[in-house]
Amino acid sequence: MQTVIDIHQVQTRDGALCLYAKSGVLLADVTRPVLLMIHGALRDASVLFDWIQLCDSEFDVVFVDLPGHGRSPAIANATIESFAENIGDAVTVALVNRAVVVVGESLGGLAVC
Repeated sequence: MQTVIDIHQVQTRDGALCLYAKSGVLLADVTRPVLLMIHGALRDASVLFDWIQLCDSEFDVVFVDLPGHGRSPAIANATIESFAENIGDAVTVALVNRAVVVVGESLGGLAVC
């Protein structure tokens, strides 16, 4: 059975970021921890969707499209620092008061540091 993943646009300081999660995960007032997964360069969040089956027993899994990737529009100041700031904004809005573990591959890993 395939998991249905909802698409959410979250406003950040430089525009919108696209977040993906199972229904009810974002903007939820729950204590379950979140695993935020960030893709690498020239990819989008969909390449990581299979991880949801592996991690769902322990975490609410959330994926993000970096600015200029997937469904997230590009931003004028495309730097690692601005990517990190925009992801931070999205987490603050969509995952209020939730414990968040962040995992990134390649470019996504740089935005975590």
